[in-house]
Amino acid sequence: MPRRQIRFALFVAAFLVCAPFLGAPRSDAADGSKPATAEPGKDRDAAGKYEEEEHDSGPVQLGAITAYRLLDIEWQAGPFPGSDVAVVAGDPNAGLHTTYLRLPPGTRIPPHWHSFDEYVTVVEGTILFGQGERVDSNAARLFGPGAFIHIPAKVPHYAWSKSQVILSQTRAGAADFHWVNPDDDPARASTIKSTEKK
Repeated sequence: MPRRQIRFALFVAAFLVCAPFLGAPRSDAADGSKPATAEPGKDRDAAGKYEEEEHDSGPVQLGAITAYRLLDIEWQAGPFPGSDVAVVAGDPNAGLHTTYLRLPPGTRIPPHWHSFDEYVTVVEGTILFGQGERVDSNAARLFGPGAFIHIPAKVPHYAWSKSQVILSQTRAGAADFHWVNPDDDPARASTIKSTEKK
């Protein structure tokens, strides 16, 4: 038997042995159909989407597990005009934590950096994101739902939302903002505006 045929036969044999472990759905039914699977608390509609059961707002407690869906989030006023924030795990003043940040369309976050690594996932909407001490619209890239961004500690970065955006942000330490231009600090800007009104 030629070597090519031997290699092919070995490949086919290996595939047949490994196929059940490659994530293909297993069929135990005599007619070859897939077994029905159901998840407690959820029903699939005709489009294959899950219908979430109703409950009071706030986290879903599953024993020791705390879970959130977007409809569970309890928002508070955020650090940027018109923004909202929610702490879903940990303590932003003490260490490792995860927050959700909701930004209205057109929100600009000027160049800044943090003392600890930051891990961002776009949950909803689209956002332009870039690295540097100055905003560069040509260097920034657009990110949509499912995008993940890792920002190392002390790396200056900036962003602006193209639509309403919800971000999941996890920081390896206490939350802090170091603005490249101190006048860009939203807290300082709001203080200056309130002083000007008096």
